[in-house]
Amino acid sequence: MMKNLDNFYRLFGGIRHYVWGQRASEGGVPFIAQLLGEEAGDDAWAELWLGAHPSLPSKVLMDNARHPLDEEIAARPVEWLGQAAASAVTPPQLSFLYKVLACSHPLSIQSHPDAAAAAQTANEAATEASTASAAALTALADYEDRIVSMEDAVAQFDVGL
Repeated sequence: MMKNLDNFYRLFGGIRHYVWGQRASEGGVPFIAQLLGEEAGDDAWAELWLGAHPSLPSKVLMDNARHPLDEEIAARPVEWLGQAAASAVTPPQLSFLYKVLACSHPLSIQSHPDAAAAAQTANEAATEASTASAAALTALADYEDRIVSMEDAVAQFDVGL
């Protein structure tokens, strides 16, 4: 039986260690490791995911145990999402994925087209995996020195367009 959802639950996000993430060896403690109060080690701390994405769902603390948020939503969608959100898509799912990024190298911009736009591509895998999503960006640190022009990026990474 679901506990009263008027309460707050502790959420444990998942970490992605991509090559462009911050490393302790580059000086200082990586932002995400510092945020979580964890030892950085040698890994590149790139992304903290908070949400119910099936490849890296957050864990929610209930009854002294950590439960995958996507499984909790699947088992009791109305209790977790409310009636309107639970019936908006099939299967019911959380409508966002909150990410905290800690970049030590420039990144490309990523977009997630809706199903109709994805279907216009020749990439069947992208069409099947496409879930449209809105995006918002908030800088938690100064990234001005990491913004580069397309020409500079092409020159830096020696890629042709």
